[in-house]
Amino acid sequence: MANALETRTNNIINVLQNIQHHPGISKPQLCKRCDITASTVQNIVEKLVDKGAVLSFGQMDSTGGRRARQYKINQEFKLAVSVSIRLNCADIAIVNMGLEILHHTHMEIRLDSAGPESYTALLVEGIRKLIADNEIQIDRISGVGVTVPGPTYFESGTIREIAGAPLWQDFPLGARLFSALNLPVWVDKDAFAGLQYLAFTNQITLDKTTVYITILEGISAAVMMKGEVFRGSNSLAGEIGHITVRRDGSRCHCGNTGCLELYCSDLGIISQYNMQSEGKSQNIDEIIRLAEGGDETAQQVFVQAVRYLVDTTCNVIMNYDPNEIVIFCRWLHRQQTLYFSLMDSLYSKSIFTQRHAVNLRLLEPQNIYLMSAAAAACWQFLFSRSSPFIIGFDN
Repeated sequence: MANALETRTNNIINVLQNIQHHPGISKPQLCKRCDITASTVQNIVEKLVDKGAVLSFGQMDSTGGRRARQYKINQEFKLAVSVSIRLNCADIAIVNMGLEILHHTHMEIRLDSAGPESYTALLVEGIRKLIADNEIQIDRISGVGVTVPGPTYFESGTIREIAGAPLWQDFPLGARLFSALNLPVWVDKDAFAGLQYLAFTNQITLDKTTVYITILEGISAAVMMKGEVFRGSNSLAGEIGHITVRRDGSRCHCGNTGCLELYCSDLGIISQYNMQSEGKSQNIDEIIRLAEGGDETAQQVFVQAVRYLVDTTCNVIMNYDPNEIVIFCRWLHRQQTLYFSLMDSLYSKSIFTQRHAVNLRLLEPQNIYLMSAAAAACWQFLFSRSSPFIIGFDN
């Protein structure tokens, strides 16, 4: 049974989440949605307004009595630093609580070109410069959200490992950044943070089971059940990019053979095309253009990728039984016929994967990882029980 402090904390987070997900909500509506008393809602909302976290901005339509005030999160309440680490580059941004990118810088640094300590020093330098160049007061920043292309120990901010960058194994990135910046730091796997981004921006519903599949230079998946990201015991949940789809396939840098991302990720498709055509293509956009122009090898590489994705997605459905699968993939979005082919093949593959069983949705192209890092920082600041804001709420 929860004690008084736990109940208070749960109520604060519940109110904040409902204001975030239902902008314009009133106190009576909060009472119903949160299942807490009017006096508790009144107390929490008044404190949120006093602190500047929530804005009162209008009145509901009258139902015969006094018109209720409406509330929404104050997007300018705090700022956050967003850091997206990729295999070949990093992006740093300053965002507000509405995830609007206010300032941004791009860094051409590779994970495998420098040791993690040197790499982290470059990140710190980039963050400090972005803050200083835009004359941002440090007390305006709520924290730093970081996404990485591999599993992490989320509670400690330690990178467990990154395939293709062996020096990063068990590296305490969160601790290093906190020591240098003296700001709260949250380090998460990009796919997990991607689900928080989709939830934070109301692109998925929290009361359903959603699987998010991201396909860029690598492939990963994440599952959200009842508003919580399922991480597994070692943050390895959703590592579908390293499931074997061809037993006679090439060896992956993870140590396995025939991994999904060797055939379906952006880098995998580039490699497959170059091997089959003796070409020297460097980016996925070039392969897409070749396929659109009638290059049979490019077309066959994409058809093969779709076939492997269908098999993997089928297994995802039968393992997690989701209400919805959300996919981020630039090459599928650019070639809609391939996406429709994927849906037709998936829905006809098994009685367990028919259209009525799960909804499939393709996201629009966007800087998904940078936005995910931003959402991770804002989510943890507003909704985490360990957040300084939540801990000090009644002070």
